[in-house]
Amino acid sequence: MKVKAKRESTKLAEKAMQRAAIGVLGKAVRDEEAIPIWDGEKVVWKVPKEEFEQVNAAYASSGRDAD
Repeated sequence: MKVKAKRESTKLAEKAMQRAAIGVLGKAVRDEEAIPIWDGEKVVWKVPKEEFEQVNAAYASSGRDAD
């Protein structure tokens, strides 16, 4: 269950974090560069293609365009 942010500064911080994640993951995918990703149990180094698609889809579904 997603909780709505009460403060505008919290909403702005969330947007900034989403944009930063898309930027970092997108750059790694474009450059075919492995980065450390936490898989829930351990850190794995990989090109984050699936993660980038997931974050980008979530960002787009919230009415924004990452590209």
